[in-house]
Amino acid sequence: MSKENLPIQLKNKQLAVNKRNNKRTIERIKRVGKIILSAGVGLTGVAVSAIAGPLVATVGMGVGVAGLSNAAIDAMYKKNTQNSMFVQRRNAKGEIYISQSVKDIKSFQKMKGFNAYEKGAMMGLELITELQSIKQRFEDKGVMTEPSRDGQNNVYPQIYSTTTHGVNIDTMQALETLGYLQIERKEPKNKSNLFFEKLGFGQYQEAKEALFSKDESKKVQMYDLALRVTDKPIDFEQIYKSYLDLKGTREKSETISSIKRLGIIMEALRKRNIDIVKNDIGETVIDYKAEESFATRVKREQANSNAEYRKSFYIGDTIEQGTVKQQEVEPTKSKTEPALNAEER
Repeated sequence: MSKENLPIQLKNKQLAVNKRNNKRTIERIKRVGKIILSAGVGLTGVAVSAIAGPLVATVGMGVGVAGLSNAAIDAMYKKNTQNSMFVQRRNAKGEIYISQSVKDIKSFQKMKGFNAYEKGAMMGLELITELQSIKQRFEDKGVMTEPSRDGQNNVYPQIYSTTTHGVNIDTMQALETLGYLQIERKEPKNKSNLFFEKLGFGQYQEAKEALFSKDESKKVQMYDLALRVTDKPIDFEQIYKSYLDLKGTREKSETISSIKRLGIIMEALRKRNIDIVKNDIGETVIDYKAEESFATRVKREQANSNAEYRKSFYIGDTIEQGTVKQQEVEPTKSKTEPALNAEER
């Protein structure tokens, strides 16, 4: 079957895939250009420092070092999505290491005014979105999969690793329980004062205190975590709707706990105008300038949908009209008829 004869739905899907792949190619070209530009500025600065006077040489060397450092960092680390607070690099094991970026201050400015709980939720939301983006890239490229350990889904071959702590570990384990990823390794490492994490979140005072603190009780246990993503797409709206249905339940299971864990992340940002949407080429992205929060939108749409459903099946008017007509022909009951007692009611 030629592309011209493909069903409309499949043809539109392929067009979206082509657009996403083209966008990624453009992003790679821009990244290479940025590295070359930074390296060029760095080399120019070094050259100026070699031939200029003492003052100019000092400035030139500073520019040169900064430029070469930026080039080196950009060459080693890359972002999977433009506004992400995470960067990736391939390590000696062939794993892709995911870490929090402390270089890109802009990605953290969007959380200005957030409390610690909201910042933690924002990190969790970006992490989940990052994993969905990885899944979509593999699917668009036609990367082959293999059966997962539980046999419920398939996993992609690439291993991703990170060094993280309790809160993010809980999120990862919840994602595994629901079939979105497969944890390959979880090993305890050293304890950390989370200096770089606090610095990245703009918590400068807390970072300063953590750096000079000798209180071991304030350090958290870090873990070396490795995972592979499955081919099961992450349906954010379905997860949140399931969370709303289960929020009040006393029933306990690993699945229910996992849904609640992810739902709480979305619920924590209900007062922030941050939404999770599909852009014009089908990528799941976070909209930081939305008119309402993701939680508010889903609740509103669910309420509207339920109202429309009830309206479409509502027969109250017909029943009421029939009752009125029946009462018109029935004789009026005597006022002396005894009232119903409580039991009869």
